[in-house]
Amino acid sequence: MAKLRLSREAQLGIFTAIAAVLLFFGLNYLKGHSVFQRYNTYYAVFENADNLSTSDKVLYRGYKVGQVQEITFNPRTGEVRVEFEVLREIPLPIDSRATITNLDLIGTKGLWIVPGTAERLAQDGDTLLDSLATGTFDKVLQEVRPVRDKLDTLLAQLNQTAAYLNRLLAPGTGAVPQTLGAVQILANRTAGEISPTTAHLRQTLAELDRTLAELRPQLQSTLHSFSRTADSVSLYLPPLLARLDSSSGELQRTLRTLNEGQGTAGLLLRDSTLYRDLDKTTVSLRLLLDELRLHPERFVHFSIFGRRRKEN
Repeated sequence: MAKLRLSREAQLGIFTAIAAVLLFFGLNYLKGHSVFQRYNTYYAVFENADNLSTSDKVLYRGYKVGQVQEITFNPRTGEVRVEFEVLREIPLPIDSRATITNLDLIGTKGLWIVPGTAERLAQDGDTLLDSLATGTFDKVLQEVRPVRDKLDTLLAQLNQTAAYLNRLLAPGTGAVPQTLGAVQILANRTAGEISPTTAHLRQTLAELDRTLAELRPQLQSTLHSFSRTADSVSLYLPPLLARLDSSSGELQRTLRTLNEGQGTAGLLLRDSTLYRDLDKTTVSLRLLLDELRLHPERFVHFSIFGRRRKEN
């Protein structure tokens, strides 16, 4: 039996066909599109594509049911027309909405199908209503956005602070190196000024040590004399204190006697009659002195011829 031989052109054609089939299946596999499933094509019109791109996922109740096929922009109306496919077995009411949403925190875009409540189902080629992005990740991003703004502000302030620190620490022109240089110069100058003072202080301390060494015998003698004096005082001090105690007792008894009006001094201090008699005597004496001053002839007789003799 003769073997079937193919020409070189036939072999090349068969190889090209097999490569094209493999390429078709490979590209669809990479895109996440199954060629063994049937899809319906739908459309949605948006004012902003919000960075949506082809091959992005189409989700229905969180499950991937298709992908974006084509995005076209109408320059006359300024609208974006999105063509996407959904598995044919997924029933979509005619009032369902297609929403551009973030699928994760890093901003991956996709279409989220929000099912409607109408009894009529959308057909292949229908245009669904569009709506604002209200997915779970969008809500999270809306809550995180103020924090991100604050972080941006904080980073800007940190950048300003870092720039200010760089200016402060810049070699030669920064305030910190200049201050350290000035401190170093001042330290060197101070050390130069302190060195003679330190030497003089050492000399003074040495002289003070010699003086103390010379005065130590005299100080010891003075301390011994002070010790003997303290011993003598300790011998004479108890009798002296006893005498002072006795004198204090006598003084207290005398004061008590005066307060009780006993004796002449007590009567003088406590008896009001004696005070009144003394006051009367003082008044009489004042009157007598006044009389003596005004009429001295009543009390003193003077004559240049001698004293007249009194007749018997």
